Amino acid sequence: MAGCGSSGSTETSSPSPAASSTTSTSPSSGSTPSGEAPTVKIKEFKFGEPVTIPAGGEVTWENEDAAPHNAVGEEFKTADLEKGNSDTVTFDKPGTYDYICTFHAYMKGSVVVE
Repeated sequence: MAGCGSSGSTETSSPSPAASSTTSTSPSSGSTPSGEAPTVKIKEFKFGEPVTIPAGGEVTWENEDAAPHNAVGEEFKTADLEKGNSDTVTFDKPGTYDYICTFHAYMKGSVVVE
């Protein structure tokens, strides 16, 4: 996940996609079994490539950096994550959800919900 940036789209859907948000203080395993939320590994001050999920799907952000990070879009916000912590957000409505880290505004990413 060496890429940093968004897909270039700034379109977001208007209904709030965040149905739930759960913070974990323990890191998840490196592999994601089928049917589980994709994990955005925050590493080297980058979110990586955009993530695509179906409507109703979840995305988990996991901080692997020593600095705190979060993922904040117009319609969702993760917890502020210290190293090794993670947070999961559910996206109910299709659309492209661009986000940044409010600690490091140059960090950008996006979630595409189909």
